[in-house]
Amino acid sequence: MVQKLNFDKKKLRALYASYGENDLFNSGRFKALTRNLTTGALLSQTHHCERCEAKMKTACYENLHYGFCSEWATRNGKRERCGERFAFRSQGCGKHPRQKGYNAAFYKAAEGEDVKLCDFDDLNDLELDEESICKIDMKAEMEIADKLLEKHLEEHGYVSASFHSKHFARKAAKHKTCNVSSPSLSLSAPEESTGIAKGKSKGMSKTFKPKKDQKVGVAFAESFDCSKDGGVAPTTNSTFRVRAFQSKRAMKKG
Repeated sequence: MVQKLNFDKKKLRALYASYGENDLFNSGRFKALTRNLTTGALLSQTHHCERCEAKMKTACYENLHYGFCSEWATRNGKRERCGERFAFRSQGCGKHPRQKGYNAAFYKAAEGEDVKLCDFDDLNDLELDEESICKIDMKAEMEIADKLLEKHLEEHGYVSASFHSKHFARKAAKHKTCNVSSPSLSLSAPEESTGIAKGKSKGMSKTFKPKKDQKVGVAFAESFDCSKDGGVAPTTNSTFRVRAFQSKRAMKKG
């Protein structure tokens, strides 16, 4: 009997959307012999799935036979996922063991345990802007957002970009006097972003390209969108904590 995974394909695609700006896994250009999902490097030779005992295919990743290392690393001054391919029956990607860091949550997901996407957020790249972070009841707002997100996902079946960041940035803009309410949270409003399920919605936006003065933390908060009329247009399937970061200038524009 095939084990039903709590960490389903939608969550997996949302996770892999944070592996580099090109969003390779969801782009339609993904190859089963990809060695590093962040860089796009390929294996030098063909490989068979140990679990399927057959040629590697995308389903081997969707069924969590294999995965790409979820650990965060700093490369050339930029925070990004390690992205190295590994088998879930192994001890990790080589550089980052399964028992530590974000891969620990990934292994739990592969074993059928309930894992939230926010468990993969980058907690070591927080740059708080006290003038831009307003005192908001984050727990209450997140509960509201999540309910709307679930509803939208059921109706439309896609995940688009920058929902959480814009949602909270709009809330923050209502407060003229800002105070830091959470040491683990900052807000942003990316002007442009790309959807995970590309081409499924007329409202999908362009690829997000940060400006030179913007420092964007790679996170799941960058995987959602808001409606143009000021309301909330939920577009994902699980609880997230905001881990996106931009400059004061970007916040003022929001």
